[in-house]
Amino acid sequence: MPEKFYYDLDLFKHFTQAGYKIKSAVCKQDKQKSRQQTVGYLNFYDEAEAERCMKEMNNTLIQNRPIFLSLQKDNVKFDAEANLIVRNLVKDVKQKEVYDMFKKFGSITSCKLESFTDGQSRGFCYIQYSKGEEAQAAIAEMNGKEVQEKKIEVMLH
Repeated sequence: MPEKFYYDLDLFKHFTQAGYKIKSAVCKQDKQKSRQQTVGYLNFYDEAEAERCMKEMNNTLIQNRPIFLSLQKDNVKFDAEANLIVRNLVKDVKQKEVYDMFKKFGSITSCKLESFTDGQSRGFCYIQYSKGEEAQAAIAEMNGKEVQEKKIEVMLH
């Protein structure tokens, strides 16, 4: 089982050692969930550095667990019509594979494959696009599509 990774300094070191200029890093654990989930927040010196990190580090691994990154801007509003759930995924699918499968429909702001503590997929993933039209395009093309011999379900969440 991987070592727990939710110390602010560990998160800060992980990204600064990878070459990113970060002001601060904070980790928070969601104890409301049935299983432990840790969320980390990085504060960058400038937006360009944050965008570079997003492109280079999204869907990479920390202690053999995939991380997903999303840019949080103060002026951006959450669009409920752009939030999808993808179900009936094979158990050995990786988050990056799902991300790559759905990125052609638009700008993904968040992609989170739900997994068990051993890292195996729970068979579903949440995807947030920047626009509802992008989510609708993904639904139109991907809902009912056979992926690795399983028909996936794609719908608004």
